[in-house]
Amino acid sequence: MIPAIKTAYPEYTENVLIVSTHPDELDATRRQSSFSYFDFAFKSQPFYLQQNADKIIAGNNIYRCSECGKIFVTQNEIPARQQPRCKKHKPHPR
Repeated sequence: MIPAIKTAYPEYTENVLIVSTHPDELDATRRQSSFSYFDFAFKSQPFYLQQNADKIIAGNNIYRCSECGKIFVTQNEIPARQQPRCKKHKPHPR
């Protein structure tokens, strides 16, 4: 769709912000169209949600899992002496 719009409105890509969950989604080998987003000159760099989730989520207790890098929030603060871990990587009490 971008090639057709760019033909009619050449400045179109100056007003577009590419938002993706991860940089791999813009990889040419994984694309589902005959063109690459990198074939066009965008005024703004792509915004990757996975890399910026900690800036989007609001709250007092926002953490990045020390195991997988997932952003998560908790109701209570994690003590400074503990590594933040998401539910999947949190050690189970014995």
